[in-house]
Amino acid sequence: MEQALREQDVSSAWRLDAQRQIGVLAPRRGGTIAAACQRLVELATARIGVSEAFPRLEMAPDALRQARVACIAAAPESREVVRYERESLAVLLASAPEAGTVFAQAVLRPVLEQPAADRAQLLETLRTWFTENGSTSAAAARLYEHRNTVRYRLRRIEKLTGVELTDPGAIGQLHAALEATRIFGLDRGPD
Repeated sequence: MEQALREQDVSSAWRLDAQRQIGVLAPRRGGTIAAACQRLVELATARIGVSEAFPRLEMAPDALRQARVACIAAAPESREVVRYERESLAVLLASAPEAGTVFAQAVLRPVLEQPAADRAQLLETLRTWFTENGSTSAAAARLYEHRNTVRYRLRRIEKLTGVELTDPGAIGQLHAALEATRIFGLDRGPD
């Protein structure tokens, strides 16, 4: 890891904690944290959290807390690299796991209670719809499904949750709940 990051003009030091590797990154000359994170994506064997940059050593404990929260914000069993200052919604949810879990279950419970195959299909459709900025056609293309199939699934989600996908406030809640299901692994509900 240290050698690979050094090639990106980023010095690093790592130590093994009880449950994880903890590293400190220090960009040199032309190196950047963004380049280091890109390299970490290639090297990751588990999820990684990266804190904001800190200029003074006494700020290291807070940076460690930020990195741990950012790590929780990545999906369990993923190889994601989450930067604390870049993923604000995920970091906010990860910093309050109990509240995030309760919120996600309150909003998405009927979807999460569906049989495994249906649940996975509905959540994937919703995630893709959000990724495609609410475009049903783009979501259908990405999912290799017909546009009407995506519309049907979205209407089903509306019916199950009581959330209308035309209400911006409700859409925000649905997006936050969907992020919480990813972060806390709630999408692996009962089979």
